[in-house]
Amino acid sequence: MRYKYQNCIFCNCSPCKDNPITKDHIPSKVIYKEEKIEEQRITVPCCYKCNQAFSIEENSLEQIFKELRNENFSCAYAERLINNNPHLDSVIRKIALGYKYHWTGKPVYEDKITNVDYFIKGINDSEISEFTSMPLKEVCSDIDNIHNLPYALIIEVTGTSGEPRTTKLGGFIENTGNLLNEYFWHYYDKTTNTIKFAFYNKLFVKVTFE
Repeated sequence: MRYKYQNCIFCNCSPCKDNPITKDHIPSKVIYKEEKIEEQRITVPCCYKCNQAFSIEENSLEQIFKELRNENFSCAYAERLINNNPHLDSVIRKIALGYKYHWTGKPVYEDKITNVDYFIKGINDSEISEFTSMPLKEVCSDIDNIHNLPYALIIEVTGTSGEPRTTKLGGFIENTGNLLNEYFWHYYDKTTNTIKFAFYNKLFVKVTFE
């Protein structure tokens, strides 16, 4: 691990007997409950009080992710669940801050998130094209070995069949200890300071930092 921050990355409190620093998993297990996930989630320094508070909020999201796993997925029902859950924003912000800490190695308790946008497959398909223009199979020139790489370049490929294809660097994905599969993937765009998530390729989220 390239960082050795000892305080809670979310509130900056120092460890003490009544509030020790724990390892908090990013993202929460509730997101991919009942799925067989081979990738190891990252952990970040988080005080016991923050960890417990996040756990309560994360458990309240179970119905949302259960619907995203549903073979008969209802976009309208998912939209109602998302709009009526007061804890979703907090959990999404936690994930974004946790990954930003992991990518930068710097504390994030002072980082400000200006906006969290949600897009649901079947409702916001035109906006989702911003995410699907960068499919997983194009994130690395050697997708079979992507989990063995500490960083994978985001490559945008252009050109039709039979024509020369051009590529350009769009950013990077940090893969060490991260999830990257059909259930959950994420993309950190350093140039715009945004983090994009896809949950089950049905719920897409864009988190914008100041």
